[in-house]
Amino acid sequence: MLGIGEIVVLFVSFGIPLAILSVIVVVGIRLLRAVAQLQASLQRIEDRLNKQEGAF
Repeated sequence: MLGIGEIVVLFVSFGIPLAILSVIVVVGIRLLRAVAQLQASLQRIEDRLNKQEGAF
């Protein structure tokens, strides 16, 4: 992940638009990972519920 130092370097060397773009990309990647984790945990909950229904 990009640290604050790298983002500052991007601001200085490439100008503001590219730095903003890189921040958007990093945030997007984090969001995708969070969504993937959420889907995985929802799937686990669903599996547990299905097992409980089978027990009755």
